Amino acid sequence: KTARLHMIRNQILQLRSTLDDMSLIMNNEISQMGFHPRPQQIDTYLRELLDQFHNGMGLHHQIKVTNELADKQVMIDSRLLKYIIPTLLNNAAQYSPEQSIICCRVYLKNDTLIFSVQDNGIGIPIKDQPHIFNPLFRGSNVSPTQHGGGLGLTIAKECITLHQGEIEFESKEGFGSTFRVIVPYIPTDK
Repeated sequence: KTARLHMIRNQILQLRSTLDDMSLIMNNEISQMGFHPRPQQIDTYLRELLDQFHNGMGLHHQIKVTNELADKQVMIDSRLLKYIIPTLLNNAAQYSPEQSIICCRVYLKNDTLIFSVQDNGIGIPIKDQPHIFNPLFRGSNVSPTQHGGGLGLTIAKECITLHQGEIEFESKEGFGSTFRVIVPYIPTDK
């Protein structure tokens, strides 16, 4: 019963996420969100985000976190980031075997703040890589039984652009993927 309940819960969460994503795309709401950074303690933000993930899609995975900005407060738009980082974490969980390790890292490089998510999942075939940010695109190695609407990365990329950043990835089919979200590092005076 517990396993069945967990499966139903995950399917409901996935369906809700897909419907929210479709609403954003269909109503052209992303471009209207704007960029509104506010001071945020990275450690607190990351802990809340990972707690939600661990109790949802990440329930059956090991999560390794490296936060090199534990005591720093920076200017970020957490409204935009909620469509970015959770998407990357959920994809890592969805396309990786249970109990596998998902690594989440936050660090500074030059004048940028980088959020990195790495998994050991199915990876993205080379022929599919140019298309992964297209709406409704799903990799050719994704099983038809795996849920997802193919909108998460599309929305994430648009939100990253609004956050004045970029996204890059490395992936090898059968060996996993690493996604990096790179946004301007804007420290606060506090």
